[in-house]
Amino acid sequence: MEVVEHVTDLESCLENACRLLKRGGMLFLSTMNRTLKSMILAIVAAEYVLRWVPRGTHSWNKFVRPSEVCSMLRARGVIVQNISGMKYRVLQNDWCVTSDDVDVNYLLAAYSSHFWRS
Repeated sequence: MEVVEHVTDLESCLENACRLLKRGGMLFLSTMNRTLKSMILAIVAAEYVLRWVPRGTHSWNKFVRPSEVCSMLRARGVIVQNISGMKYRVLQNDWCVTSDDVDVNYLLAAYSSHFWRS
């Protein structure tokens, strides 16, 4: 979880991950969307205000929009099955999966539609 936004070469990372999938094999990932809301909540709030993670942990320019990930996966014969948001609920002090808010964190499930050749 939460690895994609730390990868230097996302294209290469996804290429290698997709190459390891068998036909019908599933790929699951979670990352952060590149939005103003994610900058405020995932960087300013989480790193500087709440100090949940060390300052400098995230680089907003490495956050990835769902459409960008979908495009990279589609080019490799991997079909996105579901994208869901994940958000923190302050009053409940927990996290929940949501279908209507992918503005900050999101989860993606996809499957391979063909065999890779080495």
